Parts: sequence; structure tokens; C-alpha cells
Amino acid sequence: MSKELIPSLGLCKAQMFAVLDAHRHWVENVQCLRQMQLKADEGLLDADRAFASALDSAPDFSAVLNSQLAFVNRQLAMQNLIWQGLVKMSARGPTIWAEQYCAAQKAWQHLFSEAAADTTDAQGPANWWTAWGEVT
Repeated sequence: MSKELIPSLGLCKAQMFAVLDAHRHWVENVQCLRQMQLKADEGLLDADRAFASALDSAPDFSAVLNSQLAFVNRQLAMQNLIWQGLVKMSARGPTIWAEQYCAAQKAWQHLFSEAAADTTDAQGPANWWTAWGEVT
């Protein structure tokens, strides 16, 4: 394989690694959402069971109304759990994006520094930024 193909291959790999990393973070977010949903579903089932037992043992109309209120409060607590999970995922997103950009930047810098080192010869300047400054 000639040296001209190596920078192209490295560029392709860097992009594919970035896509793979983004996919991994997306799957982690979906997994987190599913775990929160599972906890909420378990909580809703517990609320249903508690409501059924409270209705069964309610001696009067006031106890029925109180059991309904407790049931609604449990449902709201589970909805709160779901919203906390969504907020957690939303807050995590920008941090992940920043990490991905930083990783992509490092990969590209590494790729181009290797390509520049491979293309320099004895007649070329040691520092390309210095050469650019001399031209401009």
C-alpha cells in the first residue's frame, strides 16, 4: 500500500469511529430511558396493587376518596421519575457532544500530524506554520 492512501484511510477511520461513538451514546441513552420506564412501570403496578387493597379494605366513602388521592399521588411520583430520567439524559447530551468533538479533534490532529510528518522531506520546512507565515 502506498503512503498516499494512508491519510485517506486514517480520515475514513476517524469518521467511522466518530459515528460509532455517537451510536454508542445514543444506545446508552435509549437504555437509560428504558430502565427509567421499567422503574416507573413497576411503581405504577405497585400503585395499582396498593389502590386495590385500599379499596377492598375501605370502610366508608371518605376512605375511598383518600385511597384515590393516594393512587394519584403515586402515579404522579412515577411520572416525576420518568421526567427526571429525561432531564438527566438531556443534561448529559451536551457533555457527550463536547467529549465527541474533543475526541474527533484529537483524532484529526493526530492524523494530519502523521500525514505532515510523512510528507516532509529534506528540502521542506521543518515547521509548516512557519512556512505559511513566511508566505503571507
